[in-house]
Amino acid sequence: RGVLVDADPIEYIAYNHWIIVIHLLKIGLTWEALQSLTTQDISLVLGVSHAMEEREQEQQETMNRMSTPRF
Repeated sequence: RGVLVDADPIEYIAYNHWIIVIHLLKIGLTWEALQSLTTQDISLVLGVSHAMEEREQEQQETMNRMSTPRF
């Protein structure tokens, strides 16, 4: 992940804002939907998205362990 080192606080806030916007667009929300979301809505969507990504990763790891031959 990109991290701003010694960044101006305003620059840091703008950077984080756009990281969140881009993530929400990548998971399929439209720009119009983003405009109507509250901070709480965004937190909920980000939390659910993160939980789903973790679950998918755990399932992939389980499948990898099952397909790896054990001697």
